[in-house]
Amino acid sequence: MKKIKIILSILIYMNFNLGFSQVDSEINFISSDSIENYIKVKNLSFENQDIYVLKNLESFKTYSQGYLKSPVIYVFNSKGNYLDFIHNANAEKKLSNFKKINRKPNKDYPDLKFWREKLIHFNSKQILEERNSDFYFVLNWGFLHNDEESIELINHWYDVLKRHQDNGENIKVVLLNIDLQDQWDLSPESRENVLKIVNAWKKK
Repeated sequence: MKKIKIILSILIYMNFNLGFSQVDSEINFISSDSIENYIKVKNLSFENQDIYVLKNLESFKTYSQGYLKSPVIYVFNSKGNYLDFIHNANAEKKLSNFKKINRKPNKDYPDLKFWREKLIHFNSKQILEERNSDFYFVLNWGFLHNDEESIELINHWYDVLKRHQDNGENIKVVLLNIDLQDQWDLSPESRENVLKIVNAWKKK
């Protein structure tokens, strides 16, 4: 009964934060192969080393409480302090001049350590490593939204940031896929319960 309550709380948050009513296709768990195939079919410029997913269902639950929006970018400084939340209204300007982003940490959002402990690489399953970067950019994307415009924006923003890297800027770019993941190793019963509730909420 406790597990069902947890799942319900997750999906209630998802209903408000992800807007399932706007999604036409059925939501399902996805695999690493699914991610790679999606990138290929959509002709996205995403590089595998930058793709991360949520570590487990508990991490998904935590992120569903306000952090699973897309398309958005979360920005952190070299110490992992949260700096900014970039969305499509101001993304182009801020990314083009990212060094002008407010350097004062915003304590209203958790720092990068909160994120790092809950993210793993989609293939290697390695936790997001610490590195000496001047800025960290976490770009949320996923199949959940089934939105061509959103994925095109993420791809464009990613290209802008990769150009900065190519020009010698010391930044780390994380493409965070926010979908339900096969690699969480849930029991068949738990998977079925999650999918039933997700897709029921989506249709409302």
